[in-house]
Amino acid sequence: MIKRRFILGAGASALGAFASNNLVAQTIGAPRIQAPNAAQMSGLQRLPGVDLRLQIIEKNLIPRDQGYRGTCSVFACGFLIEYQQDVPIPDGFFGGLPRYCSIEYLNWAANQFSPKDGGGDGSFFEDIAIGYTKLGAASEYAWRYSQALPANPTAPPNGLVANTQQNSIILKPRMVRANDDSWGATQAHLNEVCSLLDRGTPVAAGFRITAMPDIIDVGNTTVWSNLGPGSHGAHSMAIVGYVPISSAPGGGYFIVRNSAGSYRGDKGYLYISYNYFRANVADIIVFEKYSNFRPTSGLIESLRTNRPRPNFEWANPNMVIAASGRGRQSGN
Repeated sequence: MIKRRFILGAGASALGAFASNNLVAQTIGAPRIQAPNAAQMSGLQRLPGVDLRLQIIEKNLIPRDQGYRGTCSVFACGFLIEYQQDVPIPDGFFGGLPRYCSIEYLNWAANQFSPKDGGGDGSFFEDIAIGYTKLGAASEYAWRYSQALPANPTAPPNGLVANTQQNSIILKPRMVRANDDSWGATQAHLNEVCSLLDRGTPVAAGFRITAMPDIIDVGNTTVWSNLGPGSHGAHSMAIVGYVPISSAPGGGYFIVRNSAGSYRGDKGYLYISYNYFRANVADIIVFEKYSNFRPTSGLIESLRTNRPRPNFEWANPNMVIAASGRGRQSGN
């Protein structure tokens, strides 16, 4: 099983609403963090095929920056949850705030079910899925993200877990491609990702990356074509669209949401060819909506794996920042 930790430069954190009004009120006096503004996304061109970015802008879910922490998998899964789990902003707050879920809470919840080294950052998708299935998703208001790793991992604010367990477990996580300690995705995996996107459901994948991925211009879009030279690391990102076009390697490319803020790449997004996807993906996860969903022990067991966990593969900060700039539309 391939594990990824991704560290990036500082940027803006933001706010959401997945908690009770009383819980939110407890944190109203905390220092405000500047939320990304949808105006930052002006000029983003909708692409042919499936492109969920307009819906993302309507939800005000502008790409966030994970800072100097290995929380890429948590950010990727957190986005899937907040995109699908459209919880209203609580009374007493200004309308239009982004409905971000708490990365700190998801990270903590994953750590409760992970055998990794004493908690901290760098969870597997299945750890995050089990944490969500058991403990839910909280609001960014209730437990705000710190872009610097705390010296001592903290516990959730009082009352947060009980409230979150009761009210916020409404999505069913599923591994489209389990992490088996190998790289690569089949055509069936690619087809299923496209089918989910056709239904308006984004996914997240663990990618192998280098600082200088090979690129190709497809029309006015610069697309990652191959891994490129040099050492590699692993990094999780969400997939929010696809463009079938014969001039792209493999017959098309994916629209990928990074967690480096909206000021890197193409306003926070990258473009990755089908060929790159087929060769450089370790795992894929989706969080799906079901009517009256209730987690079961069978679901949790289906997410577990008994395979030994390998040594960490790090995505060097400079590597990832460099790679983030190698996928954009001309003029953006």
